[in-house]
Amino acid sequence: MPLRKTLTVLAVLYLLILPLASAGEFRLSSITVISNGEDAFLLATWWLYDYQCQCPGTEPCCSPAPVSAWVDIYHFNGTSLSYVGRSGYAGDLPVAFVPPGFPDLPSNAWLVFNGTHLFWFMPEEKCVRTLGELRQGFGSVRLSPPDVYVAHRNGTFEVYRVTEDAFFRVNEPAGEHVSYVPPGFNVSISGQSLVVEGGGGRYEIPLAELEEYYSRQDLEHLAAVPVAGGVLIYYVPGHHPDNSSIPIENPSEVPLLFYRGGTLAVYTLVEPAYTGSSASWPGWVSFNYSQCSGGPEPSEDFTTAVWLVVAVLGAVVLILTLGRR
Repeated sequence: MPLRKTLTVLAVLYLLILPLASAGEFRLSSITVISNGEDAFLLATWWLYDYQCQCPGTEPCCSPAPVSAWVDIYHFNGTSLSYVGRSGYAGDLPVAFVPPGFPDLPSNAWLVFNGTHLFWFMPEEKCVRTLGELRQGFGSVRLSPPDVYVAHRNGTFEVYRVTEDAFFRVNEPAGEHVSYVPPGFNVSISGQSLVVEGGGGRYEIPLAELEEYYSRQDLEHLAAVPVAGGVLIYYVPGHHPDNSSIPIENPSEVPLLFYRGGTLAVYTLVEPAYTGSSASWPGWVSFNYSQCSGGPEPSEDFTTAVWLVVAVLGAVVLILTLGRR
């Protein structure tokens, strides 16, 4: 191939690959944690930025612009961090905790919407109860037990009433909603320790351990909530404190730290590039727990007794059949 044609082909390939290589930047906007003291849900809001232009050369001719936003949902129980699913509208809080004292709602349960289905998560029973799937075409969903508000893209909205095992459409929202303020801790630096206190608890974490993950300047932007006898520490702003123009593009830059009794455990959120198709049910919304049963499971002794009765009846039928021949 002549040199001129070779250079032409390479130039065309370069121009085709350049937009693909420079397109698509994920930026972390915020991390919100809702805790009931025993376990917690984490809501990571991500924005997808893209270059809305194609230019030859190495210098971009435009700045990346936000294209879409969503919320990645996680559950944390003090031991493991589980990915739940994605809510397609970043302005929503797709998780709500229901404290005890509401007769039509399960006590101490979480109401969660993972992008397709609505369900209860029962931390005490360690099981998930599916309520049903919302119709496609909605724009956003906001949970406010015992109601679920579904806003459509055409400007209309629907209100659903939630019970312990189902949800149904209603004309008006309930007169009284569950008002729940998640517990939180005050975070401050005292001497060579990060002091986390609140709700009668106090933790002092050596700065030397934390500076392995965050700089001294970053520590001033940490928040904490109580979880399972310890504290879950996380970074709040969506940009680096040393330079607000530098976005956080990878969750490994803001690891989650769990401190309980002198030990510091580190957890990392899933990269947003891998959560795009994760809103399916029930693969991602499992928490490693099964569906809640409608009643108590039969005991092993009861099951054995049933099989014994069936075996005896089968033997009697066989003997009577052979005796008639």
